[in-house]
Amino acid sequence: MSTDTFAIWPAGSPHLAAGIPAETSTAIVEPATGPAISVTNVSEPTLTRYAPPQDKAHGGAVIVLPGGAFRCLMVDKEGAEIATWFAERGYVAFVLKYRVHDSDDDHLSRLLTVRAWRQAMQLMLPGRMLAADDARQAVRTVRSGAVAFGVDPTRIGMIGFSAGAITTATTLLGADVASRPDFGAVIYGAMPDEPVPHDAPPVFLVHADDDPLVPVGESVRMFEAWQARGRPSDLHRFDAGGHGFGMRRLGLPVDAWPQDLDRWLNRHGFNSPLGPPNRTDGTV
Repeated sequence: MSTDTFAIWPAGSPHLAAGIPAETSTAIVEPATGPAISVTNVSEPTLTRYAPPQDKAHGGAVIVLPGGAFRCLMVDKEGAEIATWFAERGYVAFVLKYRVHDSDDDHLSRLLTVRAWRQAMQLMLPGRMLAADDARQAVRTVRSGAVAFGVDPTRIGMIGFSAGAITTATTLLGADVASRPDFGAVIYGAMPDEPVPHDAPPVFLVHADDDPLVPVGESVRMFEAWQARGRPSDLHRFDAGGHGFGMRRLGLPVDAWPQDLDRWLNRHGFNSPLGPPNRTDGTV
């Protein structure tokens, strides 16, 4: 599968903090999901494009945001593996390596342990703002380059995991349609305290009841907020799966979610050259 990587801020990243150490990549082994690659101290965000086979390409696109608590990025388990899955189904997939900084402050870890999520979201605000800037710019980059990338500018989605899911949710809540995805998937994430737009994109949510880091109630809260606004939302809640599973099979109920996502994308027409069946003016 062919890939290429390019910067999303040609003139340099805005709001870049001084003194960030050099970017590092570390091989780790996680107890539940096995080997993974963690990248931290990212100061120059990039998109890596995964091109689908020509005989499967249909013009849909997806931007993938790995997680890592805004301190690192799990670039294979929640990045490359996800992009490959989408490319195999005809989407032009892009992995966003957004800005993160490996802080040595353990206050966030304590908050996550006790699930004080409103406080945790506030504590993560600086990292969340940088990531959201990069995610919006990634959407603008893909949409403005739609012809060159071979994608339909009205079928650009975003999927995020953990911190990447929070960033995806933030991007879906944006008022600026030009920098907002046309659909989103929020995988074991949390919803920012922001109102749902009247034209919010369709959202697909996944969470395990036994998630030890992010309470499942966060996804329930987002689902209900979309429903209250009359916007399409689909919540897939599993009784076992934990946190950080990506698309790796664990022999647990949560293994079923990629198939659920595939059906949801098909049902909404995001893999159709004709676009979503209810699209009349470039939105869904």
